[in-house]
Amino acid sequence: MEATGELPTYSSRSFVRTRRRLNTWVDWHPKLGGGPTVEVFADRVRIFAPQGMMLESRDLEILAATASIRRDNIGWAGTPFRKRSCVRISGRTRVRPIEVALSAPADLNDLWRELLAAGFRES
Repeated sequence: MEATGELPTYSSRSFVRTRRRLNTWVDWHPKLGGGPTVEVFADRVRIFAPQGMMLESRDLEILAATASIRRDNIGWAGTPFRKRSCVRISGRTRVRPIEVALSAPADLNDLWRELLAAGFRES
């Protein structure tokens, strides 16, 4: 993503799952490149994970105007196994619809408040 010089209002390491077809959820690797990071800006959220030299990095940006948030408990691959409390974001990147579940090691309430302040609507 382009660097705008804008500083995030919130930044934290996070456990990230993205939703795929057939209601399955895929875990982002928690350790490669230092692990996924969530940054909240005035009007968007950025979720990124540098994956190292051999693997492609992940870098998602979801605009608050296109997204909604809710609290949820999501397990591995959409099953009850290894469920985690999370903030679930349903929105669009610049190219496609996406659903992301974020479980920050810090207090989820802090992430929730920052997303609401950035303009994400509660569903």
